[in-house]
Amino acid sequence: GGGGGTMRHSVRVDAFPIGIDPDRFRRALDAAEVKGRVLELQRQYAGVSVLLGVDRVDYIKGIPHKLLAMETLLETHPQYVGRVVLLQIAVPTRTDVPEYQKLRAAAHELVGRINGRFGSPGYAPVQYLDKSVDFAELAALYHTSAACVVSSLRDGMNLVAYEYVACQQAAKGVLVLSEFAGAAQALGAGALLVNPYNVAEVARAIDESLNMPASE
Repeated sequence: GGGGGTMRHSVRVDAFPIGIDPDRFRRALDAAEVKGRVLELQRQYAGVSVLLGVDRVDYIKGIPHKLLAMETLLETHPQYVGRVVLLQIAVPTRTDVPEYQKLRAAAHELVGRINGRFGSPGYAPVQYLDKSVDFAELAALYHTSAACVVSSLRDGMNLVAYEYVACQQAAKGVLVLSEFAGAAQALGAGALLVNPYNVAEVARAIDESLNMPASE
């Protein structure tokens, strides 16, 4: 399809972490637009811990595994119902490809099931967006999230992991990172490494991330 070129490009970027410019993110966090958005997000999610996912919709990204881990977290730790939200930015890739459509449909079904079970008026545990967000919005989301969950089944370096760390500064968010992401080697010491196929293990790591003292 017409999206073939962009797809190949994004895969290549994933493989070479040279692509991230941490200073660009740090500068963004000083910009008035981003600061304003950070305050808006903090107000919007007051009293709620946000788990952030930012992934291309691709089988290797393990989005359904992440959703199942969220479901398990809410099942096993009912105290999080109403207090934790998974905000998943699901960036469309090759929308004309049947595999993509099937994956998107499966994700939507899981989201509906989880929100139907654990949601209430004014609270949806999973907020799933079928779109990309611009740089300023992304920087603000990275900065305000309590944790970032990367559940790749196999991956290059995974720029999201690096971008999240760059935007945290003193915010002390936690990276829950698949051991299959290339970034695991570089960021492993500062992250909670998980096997994304083990849904209970990912749920435990999310629980741990929400309970870490700020010093860690």
